[in-house]
Amino acid sequence: MEAVHRRLEQTFGRKPEAPRLDPASQFIHGMLSVRTRDEISRDVFQRLRRRFPDWKGLEEASFEDIWTLIADITLAEKYARYIPRAVQIIIALRSTFDLDFLHGWPADSAQQWLERLPGVGVKIAASTLNFSTLQKRILVIDTHHLRIARRLKLVGPLASIEEGYPLLERQLPADWDAGAFEEHHWLMKRLGQTFCTVRNPSCGQCPLRGSCVHTSHYVKAG
Repeated sequence: MEAVHRRLEQTFGRKPEAPRLDPASQFIHGMLSVRTRDEISRDVFQRLRRRFPDWKGLEEASFEDIWTLIADITLAEKYARYIPRAVQIIIALRSTFDLDFLHGWPADSAQQWLERLPGVGVKIAASTLNFSTLQKRILVIDTHHLRIARRLKLVGPLASIEEGYPLLERQLPADWDAGAFEEHHWLMKRLGQTFCTVRNPSCGQCPLRGSCVHTSHYVKAG
């Protein structure tokens, strides 16, 4: 995994520095990002935040109000229901919509707590913990990342994202911090968006050519 990381880093460079969201805001952003392109989810997130500054009143918003604002995302109908409900539950448990309390929790316990909320899967929980100011040492896996891991045989050919998390995390260097975990996700995603695409991957130009069974097969077949 470290060799893969370094090779991708030589191709794509280091992840650009960017401000981190507070965990509650990253939680909302994660819910808007499911199966949705980054540029769309960013625009929708900003639209929602302008309507609900500091997220005040989000828990009381109607389905119609939320759906109108987030209609551009892939699963808008589902998350127009999930978002206010999840916020309601957090407020009921913590008296406020704030996830900073997770800072002192172990990553696995914090992930399990988040995954109990409606509409929250392993990716949303992981991105809340790793991408936000919490900076937990937890790997985020999306469909690009999983596809590459399957092709590199780092996980089984039919492994789901949920199954991939423990398998891939165990293979990461023990001395990597949360920032390295985030950069690894960013590099794998960049590879999946450029060379290692779902259809017609550019295996001959892939920075991992020669170490990937899929690449070797594709090049021979071509």
